[in-house]
Amino acid sequence: MPLTTSHEAEILLADLRAAALSYTTSQMQNDFRLFIADALRQLSSVEAHAQSNAMKLHMSQSAGRGTKSGRVKSMTPERIAVATRMLLSGASGLTVHRAVRELPGPNLGQSTYYLWQKSWKETVLEGQHAEPETNRQSKSA
Repeated sequence: MPLTTSHEAEILLADLRAAALSYTTSQMQNDFRLFIADALRQLSSVEAHAQSNAMKLHMSQSAGRGTKSGRVKSMTPERIAVATRMLLSGASGLTVHRAVRELPGPNLGQSTYYLWQKSWKETVLEGQHAEPETNRQSKSA
């Protein structure tokens, strides 16, 4: 459709500019979103790498000092000795936990204590089952 007046040409030109501007703006927004997403991915990768390097440095420094890194054991040797003595004397798990958590050392949660008690009982029971079998073998020999 041929343009008949300069006014129609100006209107068409304005419409084209608006369409081009809106296209460019939306395209720029899309490109900017992609740029931001890529930048965040790269920053996340750099952060993970930095944390990994910091942990490796910490581990090597700990090894150099001859110390272990990681969490401190909640059941210290003193707590184990008291708990073992109390359990062998027939105290309940709750009573032992309450007494042991008051001893010096890191915080001792109930679930942590009961996990230790379970493994302790399994060890004690294995030791008790091993003795009678040994005794039976020696009696039959």
